[in-house]
Amino acid sequence: MLRLTKIDQLLLHYSCSDFSQVIGKIDSCSTASARQALAAGKRATIGTAISHGLWAFFRVYVLRAGFLDGAHGLANAISISQGTYYRYLKIWHSYEVNPGVQW
Repeated sequence: MLRLTKIDQLLLHYSCSDFSQVIGKIDSCSTASARQALAAGKRATIGTAISHGLWAFFRVYVLRAGFLDGAHGLANAISISQGTYYRYLKIWHSYEVNPGVQW
């Protein structure tokens, strides 16, 4: 039986201790996602990379109210949009710039 305990204090969760880890996480996650998309036969252009990155920023910052979190919400929206942009850029790069390259 699962017992739930109420926590009466604020719980802070830091998934990365510094920005180097954030950048590394963005790179590794975008690479894994690009590999999955390539395996599924998806293609991308530089335009889709830009448009998906912009949409990800808008979705997180505006639609999901990231702006209410101030500078942290802005930084989060930027990092998520970067990951999305890099994912599509890696797909495009694999097909257009350097065919056959796998990360």
